[in-house]
Amino acid sequence: MSNIKCKWLLFDELSPALLYEIMRMRHEIFVIEQNCDYQDADNIDQKSYHFIACLGEKQKPVGYLRVIPPGVKGKEVMIGRVLVIKELRGKGLGKKMVAGAVKKIETIYPGIAIRINAQSHLQKFYEAFGFQAVSQPHMESGIPHVGMLRTPPAKKPAAPSAPAKAGTTKTAPAKIQPKQTKPVDTESAQDAPKTACLNSMQMAAFSSNTCTKEEKENYLAHIGTCKTCYQEYVSLMMLNMKSEPDANIIYILNYPINIKALTIALAIVGIGFLLMFLV
Repeated sequence: MSNIKCKWLLFDELSPALLYEIMRMRHEIFVIEQNCDYQDADNIDQKSYHFIACLGEKQKPVGYLRVIPPGVKGKEVMIGRVLVIKELRGKGLGKKMVAGAVKKIETIYPGIAIRINAQSHLQKFYEAFGFQAVSQPHMESGIPHVGMLRTPPAKKPAAPSAPAKAGTTKTAPAKIQPKQTKPVDTESAQDAPKTACLNSMQMAAFSSNTCTKEEKENYLAHIGTCKTCYQEYVSLMMLNMKSEPDANIIYILNYPINIKALTIALAIVGIGFLLMFLV
């Protein structure tokens, strides 16, 4: 399995050819092989991360799963659409994919539980990754399923500091020198190196409001000072508005502005100025 490489991509990062292969594999396995008549394209792929296992130099997709961020279908992160092609089943690829997905989720969404609606015969498989059954077996699309949840690992308490030995002398604390202020050179400040721009995953988490409070504050502070990230954020929110034409809320720097209310307010102000000139 050393010639298999895994990719972790957002929906907009999928090429048309790769997206086609993903949808073809999902239809072939879940609809045809398992004889399930259901709607696979559910308009959630656009908001999800896509984990693809590719084989050889041609990078042929042979395994796949998707990760749904918290807030899309529930408060937990969700793993779904887990598949491996027939030719490579039983060789450990599924374990490699699920382990990689869990590790990535713990990095992006630390402290958040992971939910999966597993087929009942795979319950033991997912228990090996820390998942536990949280529902009774139930039928879904004619196949027995069970709801499973993986709670985030508990943080280890900090080790207590060793007590000082008797008879040891304490060093006097260093004197704090007053900080000298210097005039700000605005020209050199503009040329100073900037912090790294947000990557696509960080931008997606911020725009969908699924990041932690601390991450949100850091991202907000950066976007407020980085022209490139600000323009990318506005473009992303405009793209989201096009994909959801019924929405009348736009988020600028993560502060919601109701477009209808803003239009009415501007109209009232304009009428007020007009009356002032007429009087």
